[in-house]
Amino acid sequence: MEKFIPKNFDRINSVYLIGIKGSAMTALAEILAQKNIKIYGSDTAEVFFTDSLLKKIKAVVFQEFNPENLKKLSRKIDLVIHSTAYNSKNNSEVAFAKENKLQVLNYPQALGLLFNKSYGLAVCGTHGKTTTTALLAQILKTAGTDPSALVGSKVAGWDSGSLSGQGRYFVIEADEYQNKLRYYNPRAVIITNIDYDHPDFFKNPARYVEVFEQFVKKIPRQGFIVYNAADPRAKAVCQKAKCQKISFAARGNPDFKITKRRIIKDKGQEIIIRYKTGSPKQILFKKLKFTLPLFGIHNALNAAAAITAAMRLGVKKQFIKKALHEFKSTERRFQKMGQLNQGLLFDDYAHHPKEITATLKGARERFPEKQIIAAFHPHTFSRTQAFKKQFAQSLALADKVFVIDIYASARENPSDFKISAKTLVSLVNKAAPARSPKAQYIPTIQQLALIIKKISGPRVLFISMGAGDIWKIHALILKKC
Repeated sequence: MEKFIPKNFDRINSVYLIGIKGSAMTALAEILAQKNIKIYGSDTAEVFFTDSLLKKIKAVVFQEFNPENLKKLSRKIDLVIHSTAYNSKNNSEVAFAKENKLQVLNYPQALGLLFNKSYGLAVCGTHGKTTTTALLAQILKTAGTDPSALVGSKVAGWDSGSLSGQGRYFVIEADEYQNKLRYYNPRAVIITNIDYDHPDFFKNPARYVEVFEQFVKKIPRQGFIVYNAADPRAKAVCQKAKCQKISFAARGNPDFKITKRRIIKDKGQEIIIRYKTGSPKQILFKKLKFTLPLFGIHNALNAAAAITAAMRLGVKKQFIKKALHEFKSTERRFQKMGQLNQGLLFDDYAHHPKEITATLKGARERFPEKQIIAAFHPHTFSRTQAFKKQFAQSLALADKVFVIDIYASARENPSDFKISAKTLVSLVNKAAPARSPKAQYIPTIQQLALIIKKISGPRVLFISMGAGDIWKIHALILKKC
């Protein structure tokens, strides 16, 4: 009997997720579990920060990819969902599922089943998606709309990366990589910014921009788009949309403008946004003042994007201010990991030059008196090679830099590239000439942890950065021996 093609999850009792430990896959698993769907899955035996979330929802997780896992469960499984990192060519379980005619969807297809039947709010862009998605969902939650949400990281205060509400809104972090956007039909979209990335998939900036252009064309006329008016590519893409367009920025004359920021030591920042209201013939200006327990202009802009969308949806100011004031950030976004010898330890997901710059400037803004020591774990050979000069310039903002070996993608052959961690170290030292080299190559996380143990002290702020597994270094640093 041929398996049915699901149009929703109403007839699904159990699912098997291949690559279940990925942050987005885990968040999807959480939403499905909240619908009383039994969760099975598989991944490598490597420890991930999502392991605790999967344990919480009582997911049955196999610590390897093996067709025997699916073979044993095939009669129990209604649907197989696989991460887009895997396919029938590089994963034996995906191959088995397709060969045996099990019902198979990839991650964005599965998410689309949930998202497209709701009032879908998609947050997309190169940087700031995770924080902006979490902020908008938190505002809607505080306002009592009972939204659903899927964020690509654990949100402090939710103890999860997702919300499964009964309200009409569904907020998602919409990833452009591999053109996952084609599976979503949004009612409204936020574009945080557009900055060329993922050179392993998008061969040039034009191809990258094109997926955003196609995406915004799908917004219905009665919907809306919120965009960063100071970002030329985002502004140009927005013109392709046929719906209402609302802008935000920290300069120029957008609809929502950050006019003032004041740093509140150890507590975040106070921000004033001036926004336009009234009719086109009689434009009025009003102000909204709020506090945000996050630092940096990039987070102020993330908040501005979320506020702009929330106000368009009719959320009252008091709920917006309360939600932002109580926001606790997301995992791996300048997350404090502890301290050693009174030295502060932080971790951040920054893996693109612009993100590194934003993170380091935010750290300097919050801790101007500290010596900032950055450890960078380059993520993918293609990205490191394509942006090597930009990486060097952004890393040079730190007082001292350590670079470990590149975290390779399963989709890449390292021998196809002429880049290494040592090359990046050399470029950083050229970008920041000093009496002694600012950057140093350290091959592994284990070796670097020993160094940080020795140099950590009251004046030191250590921050690990990268999309790989460099976050594991903090357990090694704090381990007593």
